[in-house]
Amino acid sequence: MLLFVCLFALLSSSSSHAADFCVAKLKGAGNPAGYACRMPSKVTVDDFVFTGLGVAVAVVSFSDPDPGLQITDFAFFANNLSSELLEKSTFLDDAQVKKLKKVLGGTG
Repeated sequence: MLLFVCLFALLSSSSSHAADFCVAKLKGAGNPAGYACRMPSKVTVDDFVFTGLGVAVAVVSFSDPDPGLQITDFAFFANNLSSELLEKSTFLDDAQVKKLKKVLGGTG
């Protein structure tokens, strides 16, 4: 009986899991809270893909009230991590790691 109740609850619950995101309608007027959301039926995969950065890759986090941005080039090479550690984690050779550290201000 418990299995039947659980199965019924599972099947009768809403199947709309897409309510957790908002793609901004940039062509509309903004306000202090931001932009209005686009209709989910008009959202495409291109709204989630951006290819304009070239070499740099960024990780953006909007999961809390303080959004974050981490550009991986700076995260890897503008620090004092050892070159040996970076060679192992990025599969670049020693000369390439040292060149990137020099350009981005890293040491070690």
